[in-house]
Amino acid sequence: MTWTPEPIPDDENTNVVVNRYKRHKRRMHLRVIIVVIPVALVLGYWMTTRKNCQDRFTVPFLGDAKEAATRKEPNWIVHPTSPTAQVDVRLVQLGVVWVDGEKLGKMQATRVDLKPGEHTIRAVFDKLELQQMMTVRAGQQFLLTFDSEKKDVLLDRVAAPK
Repeated sequence: MTWTPEPIPDDENTNVVVNRYKRHKRRMHLRVIIVVIPVALVLGYWMTTRKNCQDRFTVPFLGDAKEAATRKEPNWIVHPTSPTAQVDVRLVQLGVVWVDGEKLGKMQATRVDLKPGEHTIRAVFDKLELQQMMTVRAGQQFLLTFDSEKKDVLLDRVAAPK
C-alpha cells in the first residue's frame, strides 16, 4: 500500500481569502501612488524654494551657477591663500560700515581683511557720513576710528607682532 497526499480542497473559503489579500495589496499600491508620492513631491518643492533651506544645499542650482560665473567679487573678500592686510574699524557711535561700496551692516566695531591695493571705508551715521581712503599692503595692520562727535577720522598703523 502506498501513501498519496490528500488533495487540497478547492472550496470558496480559500478563494475568498486569496482574493481579499490581492485586493488589499492593490489598495496599498494605490495609496502609495495617490498619497505618498504627491506629498513627497510637494514637500521637496517647498523645501527647495525656501530661502533659508537653499543655503544648506551644497549643490548649486543652475540659475545660481550662471549668476556666480558672471558675478564680480567684492574687493574686500579674501581667499585664505592670499596675503592680506587687517583693518580694525571702530565707531564711537553705532553706524553703518561700507567697504569699497559693499555694505557690511550696522555695527560699532569690526575687523576687515583687505587685499593689497586701494580701498575706501565709509561710516554712515544718522546725518553724517565719514570716509577714509587708504592703500594697504599685505601683512599691514591698521586701526581706523570714526568719531561722529568730533566729525573726525583717525587712522593708525599698528606695529606687527614680532
